[in-house]
Amino acid sequence: MRELSSHIWQDAEHRVVFEAIQRLCSSDPHLLREQLPAQTTRMGFPEVSWENYFAPPSEAPTDFEALVRELLVSLK
Repeated sequence: MRELSSHIWQDAEHRVVFEAIQRLCSSDPHLLREQLPAQTTRMGFPEVSWENYFAPPSEAPTDFEALVRELLVSLK
């Protein structure tokens, strides 16, 4: 979270979802799925395309630190 907090998001919706996750302060995926839509609405963004975030992945990533590094490197 700390590394991504200064990231410049190319998509404003991604920034909103990231900030909502930070505000909820939970790592429980069920709680996040349940509360993220309400949190983004409270932040003034009710039109988030949740199907883009909640669709089951073909293969669940497990190394989130590697994913963050990959994201940060690809944008340099």
